[in-house]
Amino acid sequence: MTQRQRSDFRKRLESELAALYRSVHGEVRDEIAPRPLLADEERVGDEADESQRTQQRDLLLSLAESDARRAQMIEQALRRLTHGDYGECVECGAPIGLGRLKLIPWTPRCLECQEREEAEARSRSPTM
Repeated sequence: MTQRQRSDFRKRLESELAALYRSVHGEVRDEIAPRPLLADEERVGDEADESQRTQQRDLLLSLAESDARRAQMIEQALRRLTHGDYGECVECGAPIGLGRLKLIPWTPRCLECQEREEAEARSRSPTM
């Protein structure tokens, strides 16, 4: 990988991370900002309304967890760039294809190791 490519990946990763942080900051700000109740919110909702609110809250939490995982992966990729091993699979050490890095610049694994990881995760039985 050329120095120019590493620089381009660093800029892209930093931009993606900044966008994630701005998004999270905006969501937190919106959650804590007081807002007036709408007329239909003043009434006590039925079970269906409560269920819908619970589903929306669960979806937001799931998205927040997904964003946090992606931010963590981006930070790890930036560390690999700093240490000079960016673009190498963390499992086998083989080069990660440039096309794969262009699609998912924070990916820590080559395609073969990622597929093996996903197959193992699918084969594990859920703990609940």
